[in-house]
Amino acid sequence: SSSSSSSSPLLATAMATATERVRSPPLPASLLPGPTIVTLRSLDGPRREVLWRSRSRKWPELDTLLGGFAERRLASLTEAQVAMFAELLNRENAELLRWLSGQAPVPQEVLESNAVLRMLLRHVHGAHPSLAAWDVVASVGRPPGVFESRTQAASGKASPSASE
Repeated sequence: SSSSSSSSPLLATAMATATERVRSPPLPASLLPGPTIVTLRSLDGPRREVLWRSRSRKWPELDTLLGGFAERRLASLTEAQVAMFAELLNRENAELLRWLSGQAPVPQEVLESNAVLRMLLRHVHGAHPSLAAWDVVASVGRPPGVFESRTQAASGKASPSASE
């Protein structure tokens, strides 16, 4: 009984220290646990495969971004959205990393056709540059030239979508 009373203050100090470490510094909202964290065992076949593929890209940045998104959102995705996520995972690592980091814009047709990519971009960075143009389009329709590349705009060439 004396050992349990003597370890209690030590345990309380350790818990206080651990709690303080957890509180500081604050994590970005996209890294905080979402409503559901899933595991491979808790998922059906297609979702299990998508979770596995999103965690094992062999690029640590993508494993973290894609795997974290999958762990938090996969359980709530519809079957069609799971298929969109699987389609996204067929892309090359370098292309995905450029898109997610904002180093390259996501092509308009990919943004339009893949709702899961839009969810993923918001998960990574709520104000992702590729979403700024998408948000304009979603709220007011596609204005001519919104998705023109810088080189097309500089050369005066209109993109095919600008003529619609």
